[in-house]
Amino acid sequence: MGGLGMGGMGLGWILWIAIVIFAIIAITRSFSNSRNDRYSPMISQDSPMDILRKRYAKGEISNREFHQMQQEIAR
Repeated sequence: MGGLGMGGMGLGWILWIAIVIFAIIAITRSFSNSRNDRYSPMISQDSPMDILRKRYAKGEISNREFHQMQQEIAR
């Protein structure tokens, strides 16, 4: 009957069930996190002025464009 007899067989089933449950939870969390990461860049906490300043600092817009857009935002 093996080292643990019938009691060992029951313990083995509990271990397999625990492994399956752990795998299901891990897979579910993985899919949940990847879905959240995909949409998080769409939500910005920066104000329009902050975004404008960052674009100017990166060199995406000229000084003239920066001041024109700054006037538009201030309206």
